[in-house]
Amino acid sequence: MIRTAQDGFTLVELMVTVVIMIVLVSIGTAAINNFTQSKKLETVSDELMTQIKLARNMAITTQLPTGVTGDFSFVDVGVSGDFTVTGRSIRKNPSTGVLTTIGTYFSKKIENTNGLTITSNLPSFGFSLANGRLVNATSGAFINGPATFILGMVGVATTRVFSINDLGLFNE
Repeated sequence: MIRTAQDGFTLVELMVTVVIMIVLVSIGTAAINNFTQSKKLETVSDELMTQIKLARNMAITTQLPTGVTGDFSFVDVGVSGDFTVTGRSIRKNPSTGVLTTIGTYFSKKIENTNGLTITSNLPSFGFSLANGRLVNATSGAFINGPATFILGMVGVATTRVFSINDLGLFNE
């Protein structure tokens, strides 16, 4: 019996092609996951900074929450571990030094934070009136040094860092 040449691919050629395709898809999937995680960190970080800047602007313009009257000493900002940002107006009694919350400007939970972590050297701080400088939320005294925030993702080496210097200015 005489064999004739047939057109087609051998089993080895097909297996090599499949292996190459699997490697390329794996590399592409890893790149997409890293990009997605990086964008998630960036989005949450930007939203967090926006909320903190809102509180600083309220302090500089000395605006009170709707329905609240009277004077106040500074705007307190709290950032909790579940990514809830709260801004409140605080009055400091000049004779006793006692701090009283006058009203809440906003309390917003930042969405889409599953798997993210946040750490800060100042989880609660404030901004002084008129000049927006960083103040201690428990005493109302000016802070010398920055408030630093580090956002990370569980199991991922990528982090996002921003800070607010003692003048109330943001650095990324």
